[in-house]
Amino acid sequence: MSVLLADPHVVRLAAPRPGTPKWTWVPRVDDHGVDQLDGVRIWSDYVADAVRIRSETDCFGTRTDPDGGVLWHRAGTLAELVDGLLELPAPGTHGAPALVIGRAPTLWTPGQGAGR
Repeated sequence: MSVLLADPHVVRLAAPRPGTPKWTWVPRVDDHGVDQLDGVRIWSDYVADAVRIRSETDCFGTRTDPDGGVLWHRAGTLAELVDGLLELPAPGTHGAPALVIGRAPTLWTPGQGAGR
């Protein structure tokens, strides 16, 4: 899995672009090394793009608004995910998704009452 850190698709996604926030990457490590790579970038209006890469064929990405509304999502191969994210217009620009199509899951914490 550690090969994903240097995968050309990940490198292409992480490449700096003018006017685009940088990605923050968090490798998830188990006893055998990196088993998952998570990434997030936060835009100036607090819209967030996030990815979860488990293998070259098991990837998921979302764009959420500041309230956790899902604006865009894609599951599939690493190539499909990266292509989708690179084609996605910046938030607030022409063609950028703005309609909430779902809700991001929330984390239940003690003291919130009944579980969801």
